[in-house]
Amino acid sequence: AEAQAYDLGVGQTWQDVTASRSAGVTYTNTTGKPILVQVFEQGNGVKYLTVDGMIVNKKVGDNNDNTLTAIVPNGSTYYFSGVFTTWAELR
Repeated sequence: AEAQAYDLGVGQTWQDVTASRSAGVTYTNTTGKPILVQVFEQGNGVKYLTVDGMIVNKKVGDNNDNTLTAIVPNGSTYYFSGVFTTWAELR
């Protein structure tokens, strides 16, 4: 099938949005397309990534750094709770 303008990844690029993102703040995808969010978390404790208030990715315990990822539909909200080093979005 032919790619459509609203397809994930079509006409989008990875962007490092670390400087403009904070843990504990709710953001809204207003791009007109779904986006892919990747948060590189750090340290002990519980970290989670929510979309529209639902936990879609969660990490508990240990000091092994992991990446929490979620697709965020257009118009949806997203939120990360925890400590992170880098926040990237395909948008």
